[in-house]
Amino acid sequence: MQIEITDSFGPPQPGSIRKFSEHIGCDLPTEYSSFLERFNGGHVNLEFFPIKPLPETNEDVGTFGMLDFLFGFDAENYATDLNKNWTAWKDRIPSETVPIGVNPGGSLILIGVSGPYLGNILFWHREYEVDFEGGVKPDFSNVGFVASNFVEFFKSLSATY
Repeated sequence: MQIEITDSFGPPQPGSIRKFSEHIGCDLPTEYSSFLERFNGGHVNLEFFPIKPLPETNEDVGTFGMLDFLFGFDAENYATDLNKNWTAWKDRIPSETVPIGVNPGGSLILIGVSGPYLGNILFWHREYEVDFEGGVKPDFSNVGFVASNFVEFFKSLSATY
């Protein structure tokens, strides 16, 4: 089955990706930047993807995940805007990652922007979030591995699990 993207936000404003990269302090992986330039987020018709635990994973992150929406720039809806999601989640997810999408239950799809998971697509399980309000630094204990890069992530998507 071919991947279809609907409800995208159209082309991002010129310089949006560069400004966001400056804001987060590093460049976004090339494959993901190309996706943003072409589609700028949206709903993907194939929603299931496999998850594997990382060496640091302490929680049961499951064996498959479900994608609801990929974030984009200039979205009118707070829940689907990349900048707004970065601001909302940056203190709750590992610092080496950026949230790029969400599942129906509020767990996040992340992309590694530095460190050992650079370019990797990861699944952040919201139900096992660390107590960041209690001073615990977000780590990878509730994160699973999805794909080595954004292209492989799209290749892993399917209509069923």
